[in-house]
Amino acid sequence: MKLELFTIFDKFAKSRAIFASNTSSLSITDFTDVHDFARSLHRMHFFNPVPKMKLIELVRTPHTSDETVTACREVAGRMGKEVVIVNEAPGFITTRINALIGNEAFNMLEAGIASPEDIDKGPEAGPQSSDGSV
Repeated sequence: MKLELFTIFDKFAKSRAIFASNTSSLSITDFTDVHDFARSLHRMHFFNPVPKMKLIELVRTPHTSDETVTACREVAGRMGKEVVIVNEAPGFITTRINALIGNEAFNMLEAGIASPEDIDKGPEAGPQSSDGSV
């Protein structure tokens, strides 16, 4: 459905329009097959709940222009968001780091280091940075 919508948007957009998607389950590069403005295509990956989460992963395709990245970074900054730039790859930054944390939690459980409840409490109640993040 998103590919279909982008095709429709593509017909009516101005030549300098930037197309951004928050999708994390579809390859943004796949959109370039149906989108004439591949240089202006970008993923702005917001986290939920959006008003509280400061991070945005800006995911660029091999076709995304530097101008598009700069414009998206500026928009995110005006929203008060922290920005990281990621080349498109499965999982981006945060999902891959979280997968490592989850795998290590399972390793600790299998090794009998602690109960599932106590392993869960560690990141929730453990050391945090000054902004409250782990």
